[in-house]
Parts: sequence; C-alpha cells; structure tokens
Amino acid sequence: MRVVGVFAKYWSAGAVKTRLAAALGAEAASEFYRRMLLGVLQQIRRAAADSAVIVFAPANAAADFAAVAPDWELQAQADGDLGQRLASFFQQQFDRGATQVVVVGSDCLDVDAGLIESAWQRLDQVPIVWGPASDGGYYLVGLSRPVPTVFRDIAWSTDQVLRQSQERAAATGLPQALLSPLEDIDDDASLRRWCQRHRDATDESLRQLARWAEQLPRHNHPAATPDDSRVDDSRVDDPGG
Repeated sequence: MRVVGVFAKYWSAGAVKTRLAAALGAEAASEFYRRMLLGVLQQIRRAAADSAVIVFAPANAAADFAAVAPDWELQAQADGDLGQRLASFFQQQFDRGATQVVVVGSDCLDVDAGLIESAWQRLDQVPIVWGPASDGGYYLVGLSRPVPTVFRDIAWSTDQVLRQSQERAAATGLPQALLSPLEDIDDDASLRRWCQRHRDATDESLRQLARWAEQLPRHNHPAATPDDSRVDDSRVDDPGG
C-alpha cells in the first residue's frame, strides 16, 4: 500500500507565511498559503496513491480541512517537535499496512504527481528518499520501512536539516536517494520567482494562482500577532523546516 501525506497548518493570519507577510501583510499571506495548499493537494492527488492523508495542525482545525479537501483522509499531527510528528505519522502508516510512505510539505508548489511517482520508483530500490529544498531542508521524504532515527536531533528550520537527516540515515547503513532539488515559497523573492515561472503555465489553476499572486500589493508590514485560538506556534507546514 502506497501512502502520500501532506503536512499542513491551518491558514490563520499571522500564523503562516510570516516572512511573506512582511511584504504582503498577514491577511494576504494567509490567503496565499490557503490557495497554495489547495494547489499542492490538487497536484499530488493525481498520483497513484492508495491513501492520501492531510496531516494537519492544530487538532481543532479538522472541520476547516474537511471543507476544502473532502476527498482526503485527515489525521491530526502528533505532539512533539517536527521530527517526532514525522516519525509518528510514518510509524502509524506502516502499522496499518503501508509498504511505501511519502510525506511532503505544503510550501512547494512544484511538487506534482510525477514527482510522487518518481519517489515511489526510488523506494522500489532504496528505503529512504529525499526531495532537497534549495534552503537546505527538504520538501519530501519517503520511506519503505520505519527509520525513526532520521528525524532525531535535527536542527529544524535551519539550512542543516537535509545534511543532518542524511547523516542520520547514513549511520543506519541504509541506502538513500535524492530527487530533483526544488524551491519552497517562503518569502516574496521566492514567490516572485515562482510566479515568473508559472504565469503562462499550461495548468490553468497554477497559471491563475501565479497571476493573482503577482498582482498582490507589496508593502512593509510589521509582524502580525496571532489571535486565533487554533494557532500552533511550532512550524508544521514543511518537513524541511
């Protein structure tokens, strides 16, 4: 059984895309994140997965995710740091009979069904697959067996995430593979680059999103303070930090 999971965070203004909010404002950054998440889900849902799961936070946002993604399974993220949450999700999926599990974040709109299929193919050959992000993290991690040590003692949200994760994997003696590097959308510069690449995309939804995002007013905004009771201050929307 092949499982694909998307780690996502509720799109409360001031709680997501805070670096992007410095240019767009908290409300616009939140709305962009919501649209980006829907784009990621749409792209990935085309992959031949036996089970597709949104792994969401906070736990009381289940109804919000069910409303925008009714054809996805929903699972609240476990407690702990990002590594513990990732390890918990992988273990749960293998316990229910999964043979290959791929997890992606919700910050990279260039992840599509073809990339998920490439991860499946690599997992037929090696037990660990990484999708390197340009910031030193990773946008995808895939396993064909539980390997919880790859998520331990990682400096999350730094440019050392992928390197440290690969070192943990190497220490197990298990072979690993890399997919093509991609860029997360974390700030206005990365958003502008993505828009430039996709403003004339053949995929209508990506083209519309790129053109909408290009037209958003840019300003210098003070950091927003979350005022939603569902906000979880930990970073949960990107396996690569």
